[in-house]
Amino acid sequence: MAEKGKNHDLFFGILLSLFSLYVLIESWRMPVEKVGGYYTAFYSAPGFLPFLTSGVLLMMGVYLVIHSLRKGGTLSWISWPNFLWLIKERRTQRVLLILTLCGLYAFWGIGRAPYWIVTFVFIATFMSLFKATQWWKILTISAGCVAVLYLLFARVFEIPLP
Repeated sequence: MAEKGKNHDLFFGILLSLFSLYVLIESWRMPVEKVGGYYTAFYSAPGFLPFLTSGVLLMMGVYLVIHSLRKGGTLSWISWPNFLWLIKERRTQRVLLILTLCGLYAFWGIGRAPYWIVTFVFIATFMSLFKATQWWKILTISAGCVAVLYLLFARVFEIPLP
């Protein structure tokens, strides 16, 4: 198991580093708004939090790669049969489902319908697919989350929601 762990750590560390680097660059490129004729500081720009988060994830990915290489990790295990085995594994399918749901929410849902509807559908679908609880509790929790998000961000912090 330790053999697989270091090899998988190397693979995941590379993926995490590449993805984090992409998000880091894209968040740096996000526009800084002009308020009252002056540009706001980068720390108040919409790309600041993704920039910080991806920077930390990049450091973790690089650490994981270095640590795995020191333990003797290699990518020689990557082959078509291993890939097919990995795709058939239940944990992999769950991760792919989560990534698909998040991608649909972020890249397809937001902007096509009101934020509160898209977010409610996302949370309810997520909880339903993973059988979190009874259907009426799922609907109640989803509605409560959307209400809290709306009140907190739109009303208290006065941050416009998409």
